[in-house]
Amino acid sequence: MTTKRAEALILAEELLTDIELSRIESVAIVRKTNRLARLMDDNEALAWLSYEVGGYIGTGSGMTLAEWDAAGRSGRRYFKKKDEKKTEYSHVESLSKLHVTVETAKILLQHPNSASSLDRSNAQSSAVDAQQTIDAVIGSVYLYISQIYQELRFGMAVESAFENVRNRVDGMISSLVPNAMPVLTTALENAQTDDPEQWKNAAKACRDLIKAAADTLRPSGPDVGKIKMGENNFVNRLVDWINENSKSVTKGSMIKSDLEYLGKRLDATTGSGNKGAHASVSKEDASRFIVGTYILLGDILGLKS
Repeated sequence: MTTKRAEALILAEELLTDIELSRIESVAIVRKTNRLARLMDDNEALAWLSYEVGGYIGTGSGMTLAEWDAAGRSGRRYFKKKDEKKTEYSHVESLSKLHVTVETAKILLQHPNSASSLDRSNAQSSAVDAQQTIDAVIGSVYLYISQIYQELRFGMAVESAFENVRNRVDGMISSLVPNAMPVLTTALENAQTDDPEQWKNAAKACRDLIKAAADTLRPSGPDVGKIKMGENNFVNRLVDWINENSKSVTKGSMIKSDLEYLGKRLDATTGSGNKGAHASVSKEDASRFIVGTYILLGDILGLKS
């Protein structure tokens, strides 16, 4: 896991504990959550939390659309009935002000002789509304943090699984294709950029690597019946090699199925399989190609060993 995401995971776990054990005030929780959203590059959450951190400018019924959406996500909105008509409003007080309302009411209620019964009743009602709003905001923040935490935990598990595969396969690939590691390293770096051209380069690197494995295991040669075994028919050549080296028909069939699917997709990205027409490659595609290439070569080289 990258340093940034690892830091986000630690922060998310810390925030969940902060809320569950009531270790810090709600204002501090929102500020820390804003930092979590920044680490995750979550612009949508940053826009939402900016109102909880900086405050709402509009009134309960005259907010901007962005404020209204943020208030809805925070659980601040409520309905009020008047003349048989229900109208939706929103609490706009900052968390700090809401806390002051609650604390002021507590002091007033602890000293009953300092105010009239009407003032005490109004203070208590205001405190209940304020506390409900605070709870709604922190509840929404908690759900957001929980979601991020689970995503990061799952991501860490996936990355750990990929690293286990990578550690096992790296040595086998290097012994088969000496320059494979620099190629794969470059492909991994290309897949992490925001440049679509680099995503295509990552896909091409995966295709070149699988072809290099085929060139070593089953060099090009005369066709076998109607099956072409030429330079660019690397999938056919690897299928032929798998047929000769797989002791399990089921396992061999699974590997061949993965090979043919991945090979066709990689061919499409470089135009090799469709008269020069290039299929588009997304950032996710590039990452999938790399992971798929590792798993496929690991399975093939497992047969070799």
